[in-house]
Parts: sequence; C-alpha cells; structure tokens
Amino acid sequence: EQILEAYFNLAPFKGELIGIDSASRALFKKEPHGINSMEASLLVSFFKSPSGSEDRIFKRACYIFLQIEEKSSCEEMKNLVSNTFKESVSIKPKNSYAYHITQYTKKNSSKKIITTINREFQIFAEMEISKQLMHLKSKNVQDAALLLLDNKTGDILAYVGSSEKTSKAKEIDGVNSLRQAGSTLKPFIYAQAIQKNYISEDSTLNDNPIDIQVGNGIYSPSNYQDKFHGDVSARTALASSLNVPAVKIYTMLDSDEFIQLLNRLGFANLRESEFYGPSIALGSVDVTLKELTNAYRTLANQGLYSDIQMIKKERSDSVKIFEKETVKIISDILSDKEARSITFGLENPLVTKYPSSVKTGTSKDMRDNWCIGYNKEYTLGVWVGNFSGDSMWNVSGVTGAAPIWKKMMNQISSESNDFIPVINVKTKKIETIQPENTIRILSPVKNSIYAIDPEMPEDVNSISFETTVKDKKYSFRLKKKILSNVGSIYFWKPKKGRFTLELIDKRESIIDKVDFEVR
Repeated sequence: EQILEAYFNLAPFKGELIGIDSASRALFKKEPHGINSMEASLLVSFFKSPSGSEDRIFKRACYIFLQIEEKSSCEEMKNLVSNTFKESVSIKPKNSYAYHITQYTKKNSSKKIITTINREFQIFAEMEISKQLMHLKSKNVQDAALLLLDNKTGDILAYVGSSEKTSKAKEIDGVNSLRQAGSTLKPFIYAQAIQKNYISEDSTLNDNPIDIQVGNGIYSPSNYQDKFHGDVSARTALASSLNVPAVKIYTMLDSDEFIQLLNRLGFANLRESEFYGPSIALGSVDVTLKELTNAYRTLANQGLYSDIQMIKKERSDSVKIFEKETVKIISDILSDKEARSITFGLENPLVTKYPSSVKTGTSKDMRDNWCIGYNKEYTLGVWVGNFSGDSMWNVSGVTGAAPIWKKMMNQISSESNDFIPVINVKTKKIETIQPENTIRILSPVKNSIYAIDPEMPEDVNSISFETTVKDKKYSFRLKKKILSNVGSIYFWKPKKGRFTLELIDKRESIIDKVDFEVR
C-alpha cells in the first residue's frame, strides 16, 4: 500500500502534471476522492504514455473503463477525453489561499466576519499572478501583488499580497509595502497642470535633453528607450510616458502644492518637496500599491476621492480633488492607444477587450514595475518585482505587470461597461504657461562651467539657451545685448569669460537670470 501510494503521488500524468492530486484538480477540477470510474480510467491511461495522442489515450481509457463497467459504452468517455485535450491545464487554488486577507481580518476581529472579496476574482487573480511569475522566473522575478477595487463603493474585490509559489518571503504584503512609484504619478502632474490652465491636451511640449540645476548638481532626465522626439503634444507625452516633458511640467507647478495634492489623494508619510526635487515627476517617491490604486480610482470616479474597505461598513464621504473636465481629459489620454504608440506600439498588453484607461511605471534599475488602470466599474493595480529589492532583468511595466492587468481586466469587465472617453470636452489650446513665475531659463544651468574644445570646428562649439516655454514676447539678453526671442532654442558661440544670461519681457524687465563660465 505504501509503494502504491507513493507511485500515485509521484507518477507523471498529462503534460507536466505530477501526482494524482494535481492531475485530478487540473483535469477534472476536483479532489482525487471525488473522481468516478470513468475519470479514474482516463487517469490510469496516462500512466503508460503521459504525452500520448488524444486517439491513443481514448482507446486505452475506453478499454480500461469497459473492464470495470462491462455494460457501458464509450460515448461519454469520448467527450471526456476530448474536453481534457481541448481545455488548457490549470489547477484551481484551494480555499487556503488569500493569506494576507486572513491576516488582515484576524487583526480586525476575532469573530466570523464577511469581507468584500469576490471569490471568483480572487482565485483568478492568484492564478494569473502565479502563471506570470513562472513566465518571468528566468528574468529574476519572484514577487507580485494585486489590488482590485469597486469604483462606486470602494470595496476591495481582490487582494493578493504575494505569490505563495514563487516568493521567498510570502509573508510580506506587497499591497501595503512601500516601493518606488516610477512613472505612475505622471497623470496627477498633468491633471494639476491642466486644472490650473497651464497646459491643455493640445499644448506643444519639447522632448529634448535638458539639464536642471539641483542643489550643487545637475539632473538630466532621459526617456525609457533613450530616444527623444522633439515637439510633441501633451496628449502624446503623457500617453507615451515621455520623461522630459513630465519633468518640465512639474517645474511649472508649485512643488509644495503637488505634495499637498498627493496627501489629499491618500499618499501618506511624504517628505517635503525639496527632498524629492524634480525627480518626483519620474517616481522617486515611495508609495504603496494600495495608495496608488485608490488614487487612480479617484480618476475613475470623476475626481472624487474616498476611502476603500475590505470589511463592510458605512461608506466614507467623498472629497473633490479634480474637476470633472480635467479627469475626462486625463482618462481619455490614458485610453488613447494611438497617442501611446511612439513608446508602446499600437498592439500591446495595455489594449483591453473593452475601453479602459491605464498607466505603467518602472522604477530605477528595474526594481519595481507597475500597471494601474480603470474602467467604469473597476480600478485595478498590479505590482511586479522582488521583495528583496533585487533588480529584474530587462522587465518593464509593460512586460511584467501589464500582462496580469490585461488578463484580469478582460476577465472581470462586461460588455455593458460603457466607459465613455472624451468626445465633447472643449479645451482651450495653450502653447505656453501663463504665470510668469513659472517661466525661467532651463539651459544653461546656473553656475555651469563650459570648456571650448580647440579640436572641434567653430560651428560645432555652441551652447544652447533654452527656457521652460517658447514665446516670442520674451527674449535672451547677454551683456546688455538682446540676442533672440525665446520662440525657439538659441545656439550661442561661446567666448571665454564669466557671463550672466537674462530672460526679459517686452518691457525689458528681468524674469530670470543665470550665471555661467566659459574656459
């Protein structure tokens, strides 16, 4: 009996299924003690040839079945074998899953309680995370987390803190762990700029290399693919997640106000704005999946923020964060697959069966990647990375978290989900930022030191003068001489010495100035 039991638990069945427990759960969606004589006959047929053809397995299963049930026929067996070969092999998780939900509810009550979790959504989420992590195993990826919210109620419908199969630290709750935000904060930067009427979705933004003075150093953001695209619309810049335009827009905002905005969106434990600098636009802030997902739910709910819940209680009051028109514009941009094509292509894991708005993010050194998005009914956030902090190997938000996000959204969304993109929203076309205190010199950076290369031709040796806006009513002035208006980048042939470049308006009032040196 012991030898037979060991054999049943170690024998290979169809495909990679090892042992009768996994075979029964994968092929028949039931425990081994629940299988009937027909199903048992089919399982035994795989012993001799686990990779056998459908016809061969059917003939063997039919023969065995007729030895047990002499008066039966093999018609039903034919259907059973056909379905077994037709359906994809997957093992439905047992009821002991949802570890972090159990831990959460234990902290909140010692009695039996009812959560807001949807059992089908929870099981599907855990299965998809396991599949994707197995797929990414060769790229040094061990962990993932997922949070699904009901837009209207704030109910948590699925909560996966980690993967039991691949994680080396499954006790860590990835939904509540602080990780670097990557590009996921960009929609809120654009939303604040649009709401303040600094830009519109049609505003022209420049995506070229820049140097920004930060303390005693220089910050030089680049794009994910290390490519620059010149003049692009704000719509394209956000949808394609271009870094330089996002940083430029952030420098136009009041940085303290933006931190206050994040606080109102539910992000806790933030430092003062000076701590982050302009890199906050590219996600230098540590946030949780729970905070991020609910912040995006604010966009799904037309700019209204409210708390989320896993245990049914009275609904919390909503707080208005953004105007409806602002949110409609952002949602439309995030659903525009054509606008995101210069970075992601037209067909990618961000395109769902029914309309949705979505944003990915990848942190420094590929330590975290995100995919957060929503439709009319649900907001879904997915994080993929390593709890240890190890970098993934060439895994971005679109290849790591997005496949899980897309499969989950396609599974839960219904055809009646009439998510409405912007059609009749009228926005004023604004090419430049209006408030003068947001207009300043970007290049050269304050206190920069340049050196003339004697081996380079004279026409190559040049220093670019650039501002945060392109507007002909402002001009560059150097040593009391007006050089050019700032309608475009000005290239100046350098001379040795110390200089002060001034940005002036039509009345020759100084708007900004920087000192630099040429050696």
